[in-house]
Amino acid sequence: MKLLLIEFELEDDTDTDDFETELASAMDNRLEGEMDKCTGWTKTSFIENVFEIAFGDDAINKDYSREEVLIKLREFSDGSV
Repeated sequence: MKLLLIEFELEDDTDTDDFETELASAMDNRLEGEMDKCTGWTKTSFIENVFEIAFGDDAINKDYSREEVLIKLREFSDGSV
């Protein structure tokens, strides 16, 4: 599996809620259009893969919100340091 790099900048005083909102927005902006030229993924397939990383197989169909997914990914990230 390939991971997609999403770059965005936040102000120094950005809180966690703003980070999650900005990341979700960056994900949407990066993946606009039919298919990503680098990965060949559609926006839908990218989001499905992110949900599965956070919550396992078929997570997209288990009523998790994008915010819950971002929180879980943040937990993974914070725990890896």
